[in-house]
Amino acid sequence: PSSFFRADLTVKQRQHVIFARQKQLNTLTHAKAWYVDGTFKLVCYPFKQLLTVNAFIRFREYAKQVPLVFILMANKKEKDCKKV
Repeated sequence: PSSFFRADLTVKQRQHVIFARQKQLNTLTHAKAWYVDGTFKLVCYPFKQLLTVNAFIRFREYAKQVPLVFILMANKKEKDCKKV
């Protein structure tokens, strides 16, 4: 859905695209800790990396780490990650 797209960020002519629903962002704001994970095998050119921001979701006595923000990155350098 159109509300899933959040931002299109350009760093030195490299494009990074951020996706998340509002409910996912709300969940992330209430999380005690964020976990960032990157994978390189799931993306195709022109992107180099799929970066996710995860948090634990609790339901009764159960907890599970789930991805809440998805970022397609055209570069995997540290400065690009910091900008995103």
